[in-house]
Amino acid sequence: MVLFSLFLRLIILVEGNDDFKVIYGVEGYLIPDENSVLSNDKGQSLKDTTYCVFDLETTGFSFRTEKITEIGIMKIRNGEVIDTFESFVNPAKPIPKKVQDVTHITDDMVKDAPKIEEIFAESNGVLLRFSTCCP
Repeated sequence: MVLFSLFLRLIILVEGNDDFKVIYGVEGYLIPDENSVLSNDKGQSLKDTTYCVFDLETTGFSFRTEKITEIGIMKIRNGEVIDTFESFVNPAKPIPKKVQDVTHITDDMVKDAPKIEEIFAESNGVLLRFSTCCP
């Protein structure tokens, strides 16, 4: 539900803003430049625009039962990183050993971290900070 709430907030923040596009469920890979993976790109180059890259680590694969343990965001303008945010997230549940082996994130590392709702609370300003394409 938290992830859905996050996406809903993102949708509301960017609604009507043609400069911002949410791409759901994307896992990035390096591909040759001649292959386009975008549609409706308005002819923009990633070198000449502003966009954000989100990276989430979770306690598992299911969006229904698993929780976020780490979030990282980079805001990129004209090919250069202009802002970053990173935080461990308290998932309020144990992190399975298999996940700890992959992510190297332990229960001890997240026990005092904020919950995802706290990170994205309106007063925190993280969503607003990364949802605008203004300098």
